[in-house]
Amino acid sequence: MIDVKDYESSGLTTELSISVWTANKIDRNATHKVLVDSEAHSRDAGHFRKNLMSGSRPRKDIADFAAQCRLQHNYLTAPWTDSGSRWVFTSLYMEHKAELGAKRTMFWTMVDNFILQYPHLVDLAEQNLGKLFDPTDYPSPDVVRSKFDFKLGYNPVAPNHWAVAFADEVKEELSKQYAASFEERIIKVTREPWNRLHKLLTTMVEKLADEVGDKATTKRYHDTLVTNAQALCPMLTHLNLNKDPKLEQARQQLETIMAGADIDRIKTDPTVRKDMKENLDAMLKTFEW
Repeated sequence: MIDVKDYESSGLTTELSISVWTANKIDRNATHKVLVDSEAHSRDAGHFRKNLMSGSRPRKDIADFAAQCRLQHNYLTAPWTDSGSRWVFTSLYMEHKAELGAKRTMFWTMVDNFILQYPHLVDLAEQNLGKLFDPTDYPSPDVVRSKFDFKLGYNPVAPNHWAVAFADEVKEELSKQYAASFEERIIKVTREPWNRLHKLLTTMVEKLADEVGDKATTKRYHDTLVTNAQALCPMLTHLNLNKDPKLEQARQQLETIMAGADIDRIKTDPTVRKDMKENLDAMLKTFEW
């Protein structure tokens, strides 16, 4: 059984919560018209939802940026609980704090700029929505700003003790449940690098497979085919919580394969693609996934 104390110094838990105003609303009159014109016989056949910020990008840009923040948060952490908490490794804590802190600052800068433009964007929406425009759909700038949020927090791994006045047998049962739950979470953390590596390898092998016969390949090869693999190599070191020698072996093997990899040669030389695919295939066969 895994001891909590063994991992208290290896990392901590983190939670990221980002809210963005959706700026959309169901238009009941438009919905009714669409259903009638379509001769639909049930009111739940569909809904017409209008974009209150039609014709402008700032709110959508904030939503896209929030999605990027969540992706970066997930990249630098591993799953911990179903409620959204994630494990951040001690070696990645400073990077995580710096990157997400900078993104939080950028998020609020974008929100402030959006609120400054809000009256103009409402006028623009009126021009784009035509008869669908309803001024009562638009909250005040202060209310709109309250619909945005960016929260980032860190917590230590909770110790397995119970301060409440339970009977000894109840405390023992709770401790067993906690220990079992903690072990499941640690297993998720230790599986995360293997999952990322397996997903990367299978994606690359599929991408590097040329068409059978003389037909020229029509696949497109992007820089990320190389850069994603190269970036994963040092990340696997951070993610190797239990110092798994097999994971380190796989990391070194991938690092060797990607050393000197050139996306231009991959694009133009079938032999280069074939050799790399065979090496990656060998990796997939070497390790237990």
